[in-house]
Amino acid sequence: MQVRPGGPVVRFYSVHLPPRSSAEQLLHAQQLAGTIAQRGEHAIACGDWNCYTPADQISASTLADLPPHLRPGRMHARPGQLLAANYDVHETLAAVGMTDAAAGLDPARRDPAGLMPTGINGGGRADRVYLTRELWESGAVQSYAQKDGGGSDHQMIMITLGLAELASAAASGFRP
Repeated sequence: MQVRPGGPVVRFYSVHLPPRSSAEQLLHAQQLAGTIAQRGEHAIACGDWNCYTPADQISASTLADLPPHLRPGRMHARPGQLLAANYDVHETLAAVGMTDAAAGLDPARRDPAGLMPTGINGGGRADRVYLTRELWESGAVQSYAQKDGGGSDHQMIMITLGLAELASAAASGFRP
């Protein structure tokens, strides 16, 4: 999307990572993060990441209640230790400067104000929106909302973007 004639371009990525494999999730996240970082573009990546972020503070008891088919993609199970949420995808995106929009916003600009699960299985926000550093720092995200859209086991997630803030953000540019 070009914000205004001659202005910056924002590239949108729709994401649906495999629910049953943390290795495949990480591979896709690394390829996406590497591409965005190398292009030095403004980017917004959103969708069903099928994994967790530290902001959700997923407990070992929540992980223990996960359906077995979701466990390989969402947790680490180490002998003698409590179950631990897998944050590899989030950390990969953060490593290239991407920000989890809902977690980064002031609660007064979120609906609901708390960070709530977006799906019916497994707690946490499997569905998230990430923005590149320059877009985040421009203040482009005005608000975040999640709503039941009906007909899905996931809630819809939406952000409102400020056009003036998008237009003023400077992309870092291609990095060989």
